[in-house]
Amino acid sequence: MIYTLESWPWGATLCRVSESAKDISIGVSVFTLTALSADRYCAIVNPLRKLQTRPLTVVVAFLIWVLAIICAIPSAVMSDVMTVKLPNKTIEYCTPFGPKATETDYSK
Repeated sequence: MIYTLESWPWGATLCRVSESAKDISIGVSVFTLTALSADRYCAIVNPLRKLQTRPLTVVVAFLIWVLAIICAIPSAVMSDVMTVKLPNKTIEYCTPFGPKATETDYSK
């Protein structure tokens, strides 16, 4: 998601934090749904199996958060505030892609 304003008032640090928070929340959602699906699959395949213990549930939840944070590291590193100069105004926006990724001219 790219927020376009006349001026990005929050600076590069908050740009990185907001992009990372977005990616972490997406990762936690996806990995939690995956773990839930795997748990339900195991419950259907082995209905007489002993239920999961609380310590295992805590470990799985912790690993979900760790994996989501690891997956968000590139956005924490690469996000930056970009500046586009137009004839009568300047636009600054937060982008999840760094300046190197947006410098390519695809019109050639």
